[in-house]
Amino acid sequence: MIKVGIIGMGFGRKAHLPAILSIPGLIVSALADSGSKKALETAKGINYPVQVFHDGLDLINNSNVDLVIIATPPQQQFSLVEAALVTGKHVICEKPFGCSSIEAEKLYHLEKISSGKIIVGYEFPHDAAFRTMIDLTTRGELGELQRIYVRWLTSGASTSQRNHEGWKNRSEPGSGLLNDWCCHIFDYSQKLINSRIVDICCRTKEIDNIISEVYITCSLANEAIGQFTVSNQYSIDLGHKINLIGRNGSLKYQHLPPYKTESKSLTHFDARTNRQIQLPASYSWETAFPDNRIAALRVLIGDFTSKLEQQIDTDYSHAKNALKIWEIIAAAQRSRSTGCLEIIK
Repeated sequence: MIKVGIIGMGFGRKAHLPAILSIPGLIVSALADSGSKKALETAKGINYPVQVFHDGLDLINNSNVDLVIIATPPQQQFSLVEAALVTGKHVICEKPFGCSSIEAEKLYHLEKISSGKIIVGYEFPHDAAFRTMIDLTTRGELGELQRIYVRWLTSGASTSQRNHEGWKNRSEPGSGLLNDWCCHIFDYSQKLINSRIVDICCRTKEIDNIISEVYITCSLANEAIGQFTVSNQYSIDLGHKINLIGRNGSLKYQHLPPYKTESKSLTHFDARTNRQIQLPASYSWETAFPDNRIAALRVLIGDFTSKLEQQIDTDYSHAKNALKIWEIIAAAQRSRSTGCLEIIK
């Protein structure tokens, strides 16, 4: 039985907690907030005793915790991950894994000398639709991959709702669209195309000095091109859409409001037979969860903890992957400042 402590009662309570409670072999032993009293409120809804802390470091230092979930704003992630690794505890940290590539690199090297293992909460590749897309592209069903287009346009932090997403809508390090949203696209686009991003050009629109829209063009090592448009300040919510194009066909993914499991769709166009095929976009059990991200986290966390229990060395390389994504973010930030194409080593 792995005893899990959760720090952060925002996304930690909304998504990580129900995912953990649905995985056999895991038990929530502790919760922590930063003084909001949400941890105590949440613990009352669990049908067995759970320790409550008002400081994440106190939870980390508790002997009744084997695995720490850090679902806090990026500005708090480095110190908490560092403390957990020093004590030898395993860590699941929400993206973007600190506030900079410098912080991510320090944590990556610290993991190498710690008995604790890290995974970072990039859950999209563990969603059923994304797993299907990755499987099809890996098998070569689309042929040589040429383009990936992403349009992720929502109204979650529109001008009239400026405070709706709190830290996610600020300009401080680790916050905003590039760090909180584009990092997901950098992660899953490379997995969908099975190649790495090698250069990037980034333009943005701003409202009151806060990035309101991001436009990215990038090249991948296999010569495919990526074009991404991201905004959380549209007046209407247009959803999350991906077009993946190869010589032998294309895949079209859509996840539309209200972002339930049943509002996902995945279509495969096979150019060789001129057929359009509707593919399953969900696991049958996903409908049990009100938020599709919970189902993806259940797969990600379940796989990780299963390997921990069996003492199998994980092959995630999550800290290294998170560091690589931070290097892409840093290149995008440089391109935004200079107006030039930036090369990623």
